[in-house]
Amino acid sequence: MTLSGGYYNAGGGTSLQRKQGIEDSKENWNNYLKAVGQGFEDDMMRNTIVEHGAEDYEWLANDVGVNFLEVQMIGNEMAMKDYATPAARSHLTVEKSGVGLSRPLFKKADELGTKFVFNITAQNLITDKSNRVVGVHTNKGNFRGKNVIVATAGYSRNKDLLKRFAPDFAVGESYGSIRQNVDGIIMGAEVGAKLTDMWMPIASSMGAQSGDNVCIGPICAAWKYPYIWVGEDGKRHFREDMYFESGSKHIASLPGGYVWLVFDQRMAEEDPGAFSAPAVSPWLKREVEDGYFKKADTIVDLANQINLDPDVLTATIDKWNSDSENGKDTEYGRTNVLGALKAPFYAAKMAPSTPDTAGGLTINSQTQVLDNRNEVIPGLYAAGSTTGGWRGMTYPGCGMGITNAIVFGRLAGAEAAKSTSDVSTGASQHVNA
Repeated sequence: MTLSGGYYNAGGGTSLQRKQGIEDSKENWNNYLKAVGQGFEDDMMRNTIVEHGAEDYEWLANDVGVNFLEVQMIGNEMAMKDYATPAARSHLTVEKSGVGLSRPLFKKADELGTKFVFNITAQNLITDKSNRVVGVHTNKGNFRGKNVIVATAGYSRNKDLLKRFAPDFAVGESYGSIRQNVDGIIMGAEVGAKLTDMWMPIASSMGAQSGDNVCIGPICAAWKYPYIWVGEDGKRHFREDMYFESGSKHIASLPGGYVWLVFDQRMAEEDPGAFSAPAVSPWLKREVEDGYFKKADTIVDLANQINLDPDVLTATIDKWNSDSENGKDTEYGRTNVLGALKAPFYAAKMAPSTPDTAGGLTINSQTQVLDNRNEVIPGLYAAGSTTGGWRGMTYPGCGMGITNAIVFGRLAGAEAAKSTSDVSTGASQHVNA
């Protein structure tokens, strides 16, 4: 949530949609999700999100105390207008930050008496003699309960698994939590869980490293100032104003699997609006000082800093500037954010990146984890990006990863609470497996 930008994605006619005069229905939202999913999404999970997404928005706003500002259209709605009537569905918090979601949720859970244990690492699930999951083994002892819900995210920070399942994203850096190391998925697999869509990212985005273990996710379509992408040959290769899911795939196809994002002082001063979370330092001062972003007064100097041919990069920028002054991109037909680049120049190495992966444990409509025979693993539930199947080929729009976590997280809590198991609760230092 910290990295989400403060969005929750919901359609079907939320109170805020109606307040803004946005017409939408569950059927229309479902048609949109099917269009972007292209059959790669699980029907049950898509229908569950449509069925509960709007009501969970009302729960967040009215019961939890999340303050929402407005609904925005930040997805692929216009491209899918032949399949579903375009409607804004990205609900933005007043804080314009994920803290607007996480802080009220934490406060509400705390008020309800939730026990939190921080700085702890889950290592294995505990099963009894009947193979029912009855607890979890951690670096701080063993914890038992009626049921166990796994919600430990995906594996965007695990380079080995990225190389195996999603190699496009092994070149760059994740802009998700450094805790996204596949822990919960492995724990589930160890007790026989079936895995789904391990190749799937939450969003095929682009990111530029801005520090150790830190990557910013630029949202190019929202930028107000000129920029171009050049490959390791110093040349442009395609229009840069495409939907980020398409842009990521184009970048991955280039030699090296990355581009240099080239821009000028105007964008550097657009702090932090030109970049998504985590926010950059004012005027990119820290990023430049630390060497992650490059800055130069001349194109030749910039080219030398990023090991490109100065003549080629100069020709590329001169051509872009000339086309921009004439109001037409004669090379690739780009129409968005035309404009000449002026000194001082900036460059940031940008590669396919994702806030997390979207494949993992397979669940049913009650969020129970299934094994390879599609049978329920007793006592084990899962939600969020630890699970697979909830998104399809194209990311629907800002906030859908949060919606997935909220919808299936609430369901998991409700379903797990229904159990009548008499397994003892509390902490123990012994494993009865």
